[in-house]
Amino acid sequence: MQKMLKKMKKDVSAISPVIATLMLVLIAVAASSGFYLWQSGWQQDMQDDMGGVDITNTITIAGSSTVFEFMTPAAAAYMEQNPSYAISISNVGSGAGVVTIGQDKCDIGMASRALKASEIEAYPNLVQTTIAYDGIVMVMNDALSAELATAGVDAADYGNLTAVIAKDIYLGTIADVGDLATALNPDTGVDTSIVLLVTYDRADESGTEDGFAEMMLDDKAFFGTNTADVSVNGNQGMIDAMMTGTNMRIGFASYGMAESADVDYLGFNDVFPDAKKIVKGVMGIDGGYEASRPLVILTNGEPTGEVQTFINFILEAENNVAFCEDAGFISYTQSIY
Repeated sequence: MQKMLKKMKKDVSAISPVIATLMLVLIAVAASSGFYLWQSGWQQDMQDDMGGVDITNTITIAGSSTVFEFMTPAAAAYMEQNPSYAISISNVGSGAGVVTIGQDKCDIGMASRALKASEIEAYPNLVQTTIAYDGIVMVMNDALSAELATAGVDAADYGNLTAVIAKDIYLGTIADVGDLATALNPDTGVDTSIVLLVTYDRADESGTEDGFAEMMLDDKAFFGTNTADVSVNGNQGMIDAMMTGTNMRIGFASYGMAESADVDYLGFNDVFPDAKKIVKGVMGIDGGYEASRPLVILTNGEPTGEVQTFINFILEAENNVAFCEDAGFISYTQSIY
């Protein structure tokens, strides 16, 4: 079902903007119906657990599985300080999050990228606020790392990844460990053609996948016509896939989550990501990590009332740094110096 929905979402790029918008709305409505049933039960369970505390304010949040990792500890901390609040969060993916907030089906949307021009046109009232920064990296499992080391590729060679190499991996031109080893270090000269690479992409409509295609494959429409060997849900699904199995697995994920999980990843264009390089990358400053993106929250119009109060809470510098550290992201307050 998820693969079918993902294909439907990607197919809209080939038709008119009006029909595309209608299709995205239908997809979002289908997803949000299940979301609200879950949300109602979640809020009731939470109220029961709190021993009868009256819930007088509710905030619903939906969108990116990346931003979900930040929002979960943030919401928990806010509800601990404000027990009359019930905050429910659904990680349905960036694209679905944009449609859900755009159609006023939640209070706050989450996206692991800036809004696209088509989304701004479809939902001109959306206001986006950057809460953190993150990068996108190609991740791999321990078995692939070990095979590359045996083939003569060391950690410094991991920075030799380019858009051409990344794209060839997903096109199958680089089909085995020997091909990848030679691409990263032409001096290896090792032929291990019997070991095939297994590529992973996302089953959900993902801001991370959009960013990976645009920034690391140099082809934002790549996954509209090409597929990987295996699809998984969310960044955590990708991380979990890289931490299991012995076949040669490679995919893409949030830098922060990969770093936190201690999953091996490649650099890009001779740059390895860190906090300052990611901020520079977002700002387009020389020396930055090119596959960097803002993590944003979205409101339908300027936020007011309890929604504004909660947003102020997560933007307060000390809180923001703490929640970013929990998730492995870079606070929006991070300096490039």
